[in-house]
Amino acid sequence: METLKDRMRLARKHAGLLQKDLALRVGISQPLISQIEKGENRNSVHLLKIADACGVDPLWLAEGKGEMRPQPLPSTPDTLEDDRFVEVPQLTAKAAAGLGEENPHVETLGTLAFKKAWIKRKGLKAEDLQVIFASGLSMLPTLQEWDALLVDRSARQLKHDRIFAFLTVEHETIVKRAIRHGDTWYLRSDNVDKSIRAHQDVALVVDGVQRYEVIGQVLWRGGDL
Repeated sequence: METLKDRMRLARKHAGLLQKDLALRVGISQPLISQIEKGENRNSVHLLKIADACGVDPLWLAEGKGEMRPQPLPSTPDTLEDDRFVEVPQLTAKAAAGLGEENPHVETLGTLAFKKAWIKRKGLKAEDLQVIFASGLSMLPTLQEWDALLVDRSARQLKHDRIFAFLTVEHETIVKRAIRHGDTWYLRSDNVDKSIRAHQDVALVVDGVQRYEVIGQVLWRGGDL
């Protein structure tokens, strides 16, 4: 196979997965899988996870080198003991790493499985958790566009230098890093290019009015934050 998009389709068919099924296994969105298969995204940071989910050689998938070398497919939550995992709802909602993302209609796309031992170690409750998607570039390099984000909706008290999901007064969802200077809280983007308005710090309270409601703390994006 000469192109990444061709290898992607072959790998997914080898695994017997639909695009939405592969997206759930990897922890990204179906549109991102579609972009790769159309040749619109050739530098995805998720190729290693995609190769693992499809049971193919990562170097073959990324660069076309060597053989596909099918391997036994990795275990999935369906093949593991149910009592070892917690299934967290994966929503269609997006949180903008930028100015804001409207989510007028939110559906449950599926679930992502997390080990109960990890949930317990973090002191979390499954009913407080949900998975949404990152949108935009203002939180680069920490968050990539279309990253799946695990949000703890019970953690609404801001912590300095931690990442949170917020709801604006315009009912748009954003994801930013909370920074405290004295008695003032700011929402900060990790992207160092501050010439773009969406990357600039904004105050939590403006003219005595709190303009951002805390939805919850972001704890995971395919790895601990």
